[in-house]
Amino acid sequence: MTSISSKPVSARVLDAAIAWQLSLDSGDGSPVEREEFAKWLASHEEHARAWRQLGMLDQRFSAASGPARAALLQSREGIRQRVRKLGSGLASIALVVGLALFAGERYVPIHYWLADQRTATGEQRTLTLADGTLVNLNTHSAIDVRFDEKRRLIVLQEGEILVETGHNDARPFYVQTRDGSLRALGTRFIVKREETPRA
Repeated sequence: MTSISSKPVSARVLDAAIAWQLSLDSGDGSPVEREEFAKWLASHEEHARAWRQLGMLDQRFSAASGPARAALLQSREGIRQRVRKLGSGLASIALVVGLALFAGERYVPIHYWLADQRTATGEQRTLTLADGTLVNLNTHSAIDVRFDEKRRLIVLQEGEILVETGHNDARPFYVQTRDGSLRALGTRFIVKREETPRA
């Protein structure tokens, strides 16, 4: 063994040589892959040295390396199978979540769950807003509160509310549903939004 061929190679190059050996020994190597390997081998003297050193190790441990190499190849195939299983598992989860959201939207719409305030079926609640307005949410109701410098707005997503507007605020007060909006002129009123049956 010459001093040049026994000179250590970097861990990165050795890892690359081992990866090439595993890939080529697996029997799955395409002509393109073999051509890429030849380019890698010829591109740097350290690559060739690492490949020779790996070959010498193979010769020394050929009896023991058979099972070890088989175990390495099996572990690579096992990793591929686990990645495939993980991918199909994630796709299944995405499908189930999508179907659940689709079915859930039919019975309990997403906008209900994302609302600022909501009541469950059978629950009623009274809220006092920042301007002193009282809002009574009836059973299974949902609202979003959108106050800014120009107006006070409640978006009724679902259900029924009784509103008693605060008196000490000059901004106009609106209640909006998907069917339209109204400006409160009185101090106490009810707004109800019912879901229309779906075909």
